[in-house]
Amino acid sequence: ARSLLIDRGGWVRGGGARGVVILMWVWFSLNFVGWSVLYFGYHYHAAWEEARVQKLRAEVAAKEAALASLRAQIHPHFLFNGLNALRDLIEHDPARARQMVTELAKLFRASLSSNDEPLVPLSAELETVEAYLHIEKTRFEERLEIHRTVDPAARHALLPPFLLQTLVENAVKYGMAANPARISYEVGMEERTLVLSVRNKGTLGVSTTSTGKGIAMARERLSILFDGRARLDLTECDGEVLAFVKIPQNFIQL
Repeated sequence: ARSLLIDRGGWVRGGGARGVVILMWVWFSLNFVGWSVLYFGYHYHAAWEEARVQKLRAEVAAKEAALASLRAQIHPHFLFNGLNALRDLIEHDPARARQMVTELAKLFRASLSSNDEPLVPLSAELETVEAYLHIEKTRFEERLEIHRTVDPAARHALLPPFLLQTLVENAVKYGMAANPARISYEVGMEERTLVLSVRNKGTLGVSTTSTGKGIAMARERLSILFDGRARLDLTECDGEVLAFVKIPQNFIQL
C-alpha cells in the first residue's frame, strides 16, 4: 500500500484523490456531530425550560385553588360571628351597626376580587386588614388591643393578596387567650425588600397546630411567586409569637 505524503504546499501525494476524500469526510463528520450536539442540546434545553415553566404555572394554579378553598371554609365561620355581633348592634347602636356593615362589605369585596391578580399593592391589603380588625374590635371591644406601624414608603410595595390579613387573623384568633389580647403589626421597607411582622401574646404549642395549613400555604405561595427569594418565619420569644415576612421587590415583574 502507498503511504500518504504531504508536500510543502499542503497537497497530498501518494494517496491522490482518496486522501483528500478521507480528510474531507473527517472534517464534515466532525462538523456534523458538533452542529448536531448544539442543535439537539438547544432544543432539549428549550423543552426542559418550557416543562419547568408549565410545572410552575400548574403549581401556582393548584395553590391558588387550594387557597380559595381554604378561604371558602374560613369565611362562613367568620361571617356567622360577624352577623351575630351585627344583630346585637342594630338595636343598641345603629351607627356602629352601619359602620360594621360597611367593613364587612369591604372585606368580602376584597375576597371576591383577590383571585384576579397574584399580587396587590400594600395599600389595598391594608384596607382589608383594617376592615377585618374593625369588625373584631367591634366584637371584642376592650378585650382586644391593636397597634400598628406602617412606613409610608412601603404602601406601593406588592405582596400576595390576603397574606398580611391571614397573619393578622391568625394572631387575633390565638392571641385572644390573653386578657386583654395585644395584637400588633408593623410594615416597613429595607432597601428594596418589604418587611412585615405580626405579633401576639402566646406560645407555639399544641393549641396552634391547626394554623399549620394556613402558614404552610402562605410559605408555598411566597416560594412559587418569588422563586424562593421571599421568606416567612414563625417564632416564639418572651411570651410572644412573631410572624415575620420578607418580600424582595426588585425581582417583581408585572
